[in-house]
Amino acid sequence: MKSWKDMKELRGIRDDLKDMDIFKDKPGKIDSLKKFFSYYGYSWKLMFKEKELFLFIFMQWISVALGYYLFVMMLYWIPEEVWRSTENSDHGSIADLVLFAWMFVCIGVAALPLGIFSSCMAAVHMLHFENKPSTIAACLKVVLPRTWSLWLFHWLDGYITVDRIIERLPKKNDRTPAVQKVINEALYYAWKVATMGVLPNLITGRSIKDTVKNTVGMIKDNAMEIFMIRIGYSVFCWIVAIATYAWGVFNYGWIKEKFFPGDLHSTVAEFYFYAGIPMLFSVAIIQLLIRPAYILAISDVYGRYISGKGEEILDQNPPAAAISAIIAFLVLCVAMFTIYLYRYEWGIMDMLATPYGETYKK
Repeated sequence: MKSWKDMKELRGIRDDLKDMDIFKDKPGKIDSLKKFFSYYGYSWKLMFKEKELFLFIFMQWISVALGYYLFVMMLYWIPEEVWRSTENSDHGSIADLVLFAWMFVCIGVAALPLGIFSSCMAAVHMLHFENKPSTIAACLKVVLPRTWSLWLFHWLDGYITVDRIIERLPKKNDRTPAVQKVINEALYYAWKVATMGVLPNLITGRSIKDTVKNTVGMIKDNAMEIFMIRIGYSVFCWIVAIATYAWGVFNYGWIKEKFFPGDLHSTVAEFYFYAGIPMLFSVAIIQLLIRPAYILAISDVYGRYISGKGEEILDQNPPAAAISAIIAFLVLCVAMFTIYLYRYEWGIMDMLATPYGETYKK
């Protein structure tokens, strides 16, 4: 799977499931939390037995931090007067387009290592399921041949997730109807549920056609358990997110006095820089305490589903190592570094200096 056309096929999983009755009967949050907790003991037992899982968790956290602070770097390039112009205009600026493009590339840079190390966590369970030794090398041997697939999937999923987070943030003169917000949230949740089987399918070498087929079948046959795992995971993530937000609101006065004594328009980049600290702390909690159980849970459901079909979990004839994906990733990194070096010569700084409501002039 080496194209965005394949990604569109994965998005079709949600459409394949929408006419089924599985989305109508959802379990309660308490039952979902109990079900999610049932995987907790196994995940921690496995983590202390296979300590490479801690390395995979740490590298995922580094990947998120890398993507976030690469984006924040561009915020430092935007002059104060541009931020101030947002107060007096309801129109956009070419700076929005530059920021969007930069954000999309940042997600892509973070997506490859995030995809590899998230998949390595699932590979640990897959190897255990087939009674094979689990080591860093063994996990990478399973995962690296699927680098293209995993990278593009996590890039798409990362973009959808970031877009939803941005949509949830408070906005000036937000005119989006409440009904539309509910619909958007439901579509996002449907995407997350519909793609729960994609990661283990890609890791184990299934084709895009088989991935769609197996994912739909796995969710259809294990709908209640799938919902419980996803709802339980979401509830825990929301608890961490709300706690982090509440901490920020409670300490806003002290934080502003300590780090942002001036007008907020003059310290926008600094605000996002320091806001990343509690955000990454909450991500660390999720990555260490919550996400391992989630990944191992969906891997376990997938393993039972594939075994029930009489198939081996791991592909015995994996494709050649995706050296081309690593090269493409390095090219992307070099491109970002080149943009940083030549941002003045290429007019990027002029674009970012265009106030809101004004037309960019070359």
